[in-house]
Amino acid sequence: MIYLLPINLLVKIKGLMKKIFSVNDALRWAGRHLSINNIPDPAMDAEYLLAHVIGCQRKDLLIHPEKIISESEMNRVREFVERRRKREPVQYITGEVEFRGLIFRVNKDVLIPRPETELLVEEVINSVKEKSESKGGRDVTILDLCTGSGCIAISIAKELPYIRVYAVDVSEKALDKAIENAERFGVGDRVIFSQGDLYEAIEHMGLDGEIDIIVSNPPYVSEKD
Repeated sequence: MIYLLPINLLVKIKGLMKKIFSVNDALRWAGRHLSINNIPDPAMDAEYLLAHVIGCQRKDLLIHPEKIISESEMNRVREFVERRRKREPVQYITGEVEFRGLIFRVNKDVLIPRPETELLVEEVINSVKEKSESKGGRDVTILDLCTGSGCIAISIAKELPYIRVYAVDVSEKALDKAIENAERFGVGDRVIFSQGDLYEAIEHMGLDGEIDIIVSNPPYVSEKD
């Protein structure tokens, strides 16, 4: 049940004056503080952060702007805004990123997938379909180099249930996150992960001549960025 209260209503609770925040109040506060710190798209970032805090979708914030949020939730919003003010990406703050309609878990051990990477996945899926037809419907095997969060390998496996994907990364921590995502989306049995530097990671697997498609979207930003 949603209770409608005047915006910025002050109530006395146990002898203390506490400010009650609605969803709209929180969005305005967060957006204003992000804006004065020159954060791009402050209103959108405020929506993502608040939606994560109260466990809803962004559209719900617009449907129920009068909903009251708790003091602890507002404190988390303040904490998240402070982190964003220091230029920490929203995806690292919330620990999530949407990619091709799937919500992947991410942290600082993996790079945040860029929107254009979805186009790469689409091209691979089209190539897989063509390759499968040319092989008489037999399974297609894909190698994903520098898998990171696993978004490419997992998205392909999720959409094409008849393929196998080998996903490699030099970082053990990145692979831990990729494995978590694969299990979360139910493709852990068809995405095989291996740690190592590029092709070295699969030398022991006996895949010579078995790989049909190689895909890679390696890190291409400097460490200082």
